[in-house]
Amino acid sequence: MLVHLLNYQDVAADDVTVFLLGSWKRARLYRPDAAVQEMPVYSVKDGTGVDIKKIPVLATLRLD
Repeated sequence: MLVHLLNYQDVAADDVTVFLLGSWKRARLYRPDAAVQEMPVYSVKDGTGVDIKKIPVLATLRLD
């Protein structure tokens, strides 16, 4: 699954949490200004959560 994240603010978005239905085991964050980053995933009721520290403009979260 791919989740595209877009920040329309003039400043970077801080502390973004993505909640997804289903059980996902691996998450990677792709941004144009940085190398691919492995993100920790955790279980929540009915799904999976991923915390992202900062999104300057755009990012794509890939879940497997």
